[in-house]
Amino acid sequence: MLAHGAAKARRKRADLLAVNAVGTDRGFGDVPNAVVVLDADGAEVARAHGTKQEVGEALVELIAARLTASD
Repeated sequence: MLAHGAAKARRKRADLLAVNAVGTDRGFGDVPNAVVVLDADGAEVARAHGTKQEVGEALVELIAARLTASD
């Protein structure tokens, strides 16, 4: 999963890319989730886990911090 995500981040030159494993008991529906956030070079910059709400909040905080740092 991480190798595929890193290749995609480099190919797309995404500022950030959140990748997660999905399956019967993770990633879909009302189950705990975990993501790894990669930068444009495919390097890991953060991890978040918990409910979808908690993961979403962590992603928003990461994005906000990066936007503030670039000002």
